[in-house]
Amino acid sequence: MRHRKKRAILDRKSGPRTGLLRSLFRALITYGHITTTTARAKAVRAMAEKALSTASTPTLSHRRILIELTGSPQLVARTIETAKKYEHRNSGYIRIYRRMHRKGDGAQTVTVTLLHN
Repeated sequence: MRHRKKRAILDRKSGPRTGLLRSLFRALITYGHITTTTARAKAVRAMAEKALSTASTPTLSHRRILIELTGSPQLVARTIETAKKYEHRNSGYIRIYRRMHRKGDGAQTVTVTLLHN
């Protein structure tokens, strides 16, 4: 039974899905915005919200969780630096804007951005 097992599968097995979400999260932290499909954006939003909430209190254990997520100590430092901008917010660090449909397959594209304060 699948009770309470809802998650974005993104038509991939767990390893490639994890790699895709990590890559999207790294790009979001590095550049501040990414353009992707709606399903991927919603999946990376959940991941990024949790990561930025974790980075808001940079203890050693939280840093280790973030290193496992990003794979890079430099990106962990940048994530913590980004999370400091959102000290006064409880959540809602990410905004998703709709864009045009992709030409090749007609998929709805969106831009995922970090809010600027």
